[in-house]
Amino acid sequence: MSFESISSVKAAEDRAKKTVAEAQAQAKQMLADTEAKGERDILEAEDKARRELAELREKSEALADAAAGESSSAAETKKAVLRAKAESRTEKAAALIVERIVNA
Repeated sequence: MSFESISSVKAAEDRAKKTVAEAQAQAKQMLADTEAKGERDILEAEDKARRELAELREKSEALADAAAGESSSAAETKKAVLRAKAESRTEKAAALIVERIVNA
């Protein structure tokens, strides 16, 4: 083989090695970029989930407060009704006791 042929083959091999090295470096960079983007996406998703959870927590607390207020109001109404019934029965009971004492 002539010197020119050997030089040409050597140059082709060097270009191929350089191309492979560049492709490997590019692949490593693409992998690193993809991993970094994935990590950013995960952090953004976690942040979004935290914000949505806080918003849902606020809404559920507001609903719970409203329900508790309604329950308290209903309980107060029921208490007033029961108290009125008890007072009317107390008067009847007192009248019966007085009647029995007087009739005795």
